[in-house]
Amino acid sequence: MALAGAAGLAIGGCSRDDGIARHRMPAPPRQLPAPPAPGPDALFPLRVRAGTRHLLDAQGRPFLMQGDSAWSLLAQLRRDDIDHYLADRQARGYNAVLVNLIESHFCDRPPFNSEGIAPFRSPASFGSIEEYLRKVDFETPDPAYLALFDHLLDGADQRGIVVLAAPCYAGYEGGEQGWWSAMKRNGAQKLQSWGRYLGDRYRSRHNLIWVQGGDYNVPDRSLVHALADGIREYDPAKLQTFHGSRGTGAHDWMGTPAWLGLGNIYTGAVVEDTALRYHASHGQVPFILFEAFYENYAAAPRDPRLTRAQAYQALLSGACGQLSGHDDIWQFRPSWRAALDAATSRSMAQLARVFGPLPWWTFEPDAGRLLVGERGTGLDRAVAAVSTSSPLALVYWPQLRTLDVGARALGSKAVIATWIDPVDGRRVSATPTAADGGRVTFSPPGPNSAATTDWLLMLNQAAGPHDARS
Repeated sequence: MALAGAAGLAIGGCSRDDGIARHRMPAPPRQLPAPPAPGPDALFPLRVRAGTRHLLDAQGRPFLMQGDSAWSLLAQLRRDDIDHYLADRQARGYNAVLVNLIESHFCDRPPFNSEGIAPFRSPASFGSIEEYLRKVDFETPDPAYLALFDHLLDGADQRGIVVLAAPCYAGYEGGEQGWWSAMKRNGAQKLQSWGRYLGDRYRSRHNLIWVQGGDYNVPDRSLVHALADGIREYDPAKLQTFHGSRGTGAHDWMGTPAWLGLGNIYTGAVVEDTALRYHASHGQVPFILFEAFYENYAAAPRDPRLTRAQAYQALLSGACGQLSGHDDIWQFRPSWRAALDAATSRSMAQLARVFGPLPWWTFEPDAGRLLVGERGTGLDRAVAAVSTSSPLALVYWPQLRTLDVGARALGSKAVIATWIDPVDGRRVSATPTAADGGRVTFSPPGPNSAATTDWLLMLNQAAGPHDARS
């Protein structure tokens, strides 16, 4: 469990009419003690290296983020349920989860966590969440509330999972779903104090990434900067990102502040265009698919391929990771345990198995040399990436029709081709059905194991560690 460190030594306090002490977190001393170094075999912390588009783990190895959206976890799940959830996600190949540190809407009893503790001591009493948001003071954090978050971090670290946490979710269009009204009323100074408190408390935690904003292109960026910079004052090494409105990337709205180390995109069902634009617009910046549509979400397309298509479009278009989700899981409705084995979870487990042995960090989006035929539109759109360091390519092919590949896209040698079922991982040798001049044609082997139409096609030149037949 993290200790308060300097927070317990140098906080000035004052009392207001309600008798609750306000603690303004000071600027850190010039020389902070170094946090504990990760162990020799540690996976975390994750870091970014200049000139690369992917994340690295503590040993300098490429880290492909495979995340699950679990926004309301701290508000809805008791400790034993958190442990069950983490064990299930680990078994399916997930290595990241996304949560709200404080919740104001999507839970049974906002703003309380599952242990009945509110995140701030003031107001001490209130009749509704609306009243709490009108009166909440960010300079009254309750460390008892954060003990449940500590438990989550402990369990996630033991299972090789990084936690992406929103310290103050702004909320859709700044409305009732989030904390934007309270952020405006508290102002930059109190948000900076809240950030300093979190930065100090969690600077020794390695499996944590902070998520600023929250489903909103905030009109007053100074409030987000205050919170993010407050964290960074005490914990400059921790990665942070920004979650804006749908259709916006992190750097698109926030620019390039020093605290913004990890990019992301937030899209609709079709991800490729946004991913390619981000890949082209922001230099060597690693970015992830932060959010698109969740399985079982009422407004999402009723297409069983939805979350698979989103994930593969992102990863084959320049992203170094992706978060997916299920509508019953992120809110932890009564049916959340059954949803752990829903189609998205099964598909993401296979995605992890496919990408695990590959040098995915060498992939570059296909520029039209590999996929030379009609690619389709929407969720029927095919996407592909080609390795820059080896004769290897991966195609997500969502249709039961022939696929045309550029004959020389991987060089002049014979190509080994394998169809992979993205639902159950079954592999089928792919034999060209025709070759015409500069293109080779492949035909999918019929519906996949879920009776849907999408397949992966892996192409390489020789047997070895990345042989699609192994």
